[in-house]
Amino acid sequence: MVFTAVDDNSVGESIGSGDPSGYYANPALKIVGSTYDVSYFRIAYASQAVSLIGDPPNFYHGQIVNCQNGITADGANPIRLRNVLFGNVQTNLNNSYEENFDVQNSTFSGSSSLSTIQLGLRLRV
Repeated sequence: MVFTAVDDNSVGESIGSGDPSGYYANPALKIVGSTYDVSYFRIAYASQAVSLIGDPPNFYHGQIVNCQNGITADGANPIRLRNVLFGNVQTNLNNSYEENFDVQNSTFSGSSSLSTIQLGLRLRV
């Protein structure tokens, strides 16, 4: 699945200007209390890419690119990221209320900050 700006002509039929500027969706994907997996996704040009409330899903094989904020979470369970690319995201993990992130085989590139607060982050190499 692809969530992107109306002006992004890199996927689908061209309907916008072809020149995305600024940020669009806020959030692009909001998930409330779900433990299923989210796989094979791309979110681009969002003000907030993913907003999680309650039990989070697991994220596999995805891209969050050219966004202002990557993932914001408000819940108790660890958020699992497997093979997720964060590219040119200003803040990857935003306002993550004492969330724990279990991150494997993921890339953070071109970001201003990993997180806006101190959080539990378990990285496996």
